[in-house]
Amino acid sequence: MDFVSGMLLSRDEGMPWVPGADCGADIPKAPDALPHATSGLDEPAIVELPDGDLFMLGRTGTHTLWQSFSHDGGWTWERARPSPLTSHNCPAALLRLADDGVLVVYNDHPLKRLNLSVRLSRDGCRTWSAPRRIAPVGDVSDEAQAAYPNACQLPDGTLVVVFYQVDRGAHATPLHILAARFSPALLET
Repeated sequence: MDFVSGMLLSRDEGMPWVPGADCGADIPKAPDALPHATSGLDEPAIVELPDGDLFMLGRTGTHTLWQSFSHDGGWTWERARPSPLTSHNCPAALLRLADDGVLVVYNDHPLKRLNLSVRLSRDGCRTWSAPRRIAPVGDVSDEAQAAYPNACQLPDGTLVVVFYQVDRGAHATPLHILAARFSPALLET
């Protein structure tokens, strides 16, 4: 399958939704991609930046997340291109923080759902801080996973990331839903 990420837009709190632009690129799988890896751009994470632009990261079958910007609220998107964030076949989460920084949560590994990490951008998602692992489970040999994150910021500024973790392979049980709680200061050091 060759995926394209489509957008639905609403200017009045969801009543109604209208089609925005699709975002995609000719993104072939990496030669060493996992057998179930996607082609194209899949499972986008989108955040509105302080200047009103939208930033998107998409899952691909390459060794990086791919990125795009929209300067008109999602009606059009720049052609997607590789981001500086290493990841393979895993979706990311994006969150604009109360101080207008942007948090990304993603799997910092070129071929596995390992090294669930966080980074911070202070310049509209053009550069990122060093990765900080929040779920350093597994290694390449044991097939553990930590993936499919989501994030929020509490009123006191604390960041919370929720994700799933399995200890032995994608279909192993038990599957755990875990949360990591940390201060934004973790990202500044």
